[in-house]
Amino acid sequence: MKGKALIIGSIILFSISGYGASLRVEGKVAYFIKTDKAFRDIYGTGTIYGGEINIGILKYLELWAGGRYYRKKGELAVTKEMTEITLFPLEFGLKLRDRSGGGYIGIGIRSYQYKETNPIGEVKGNSLGILGQLGLLLKITNGFMLDIYLSYSHCEVKPQNIKVNIGGGEVGIGLGFEI
Repeated sequence: MKGKALIIGSIILFSISGYGASLRVEGKVAYFIKTDKAFRDIYGTGTIYGGEINIGILKYLELWAGGRYYRKKGELAVTKEMTEITLFPLEFGLKLRDRSGGGYIGIGIRSYQYKETNPIGEVKGNSLGILGQLGLLLKITNGFMLDIYLSYSHCEVKPQNIKVNIGGGEVGIGLGFEI
């Protein structure tokens, strides 16, 4: 296993150095605004945490993969009992990046794994949705970058035969290192 990781890492570093591409790793935090009104009424808005890896494959094109984590308590609308939601979105996509100005736009897919727990029962599952990003990367110093971004995801789930969009908007920042 360590041997495979070393080989894959070497290939990535060779690709980056040989073709002028880049590798960026980021930690992110954002304000998550749910799109669905019923979902927002129960859980409100809140903070979502995550990370991302970006691999420059051409001068203006990057592949990205990331994950997020969101957990929030709320109150059921009718019974007023406590309920809790956990979201674990995984995402993959492409970004067009202006290396001279730092701006980027991205489109991808986001797979939401979710779990809702309350006195009525537990619902869990996963569903695939779409994701768009718009951001600005600001160089801090020697490879460190600040990422200011907006994103929007749309992902419909249907637990208990009720259609809900568990996606929404994010306004966030990231701190990353790029080589």
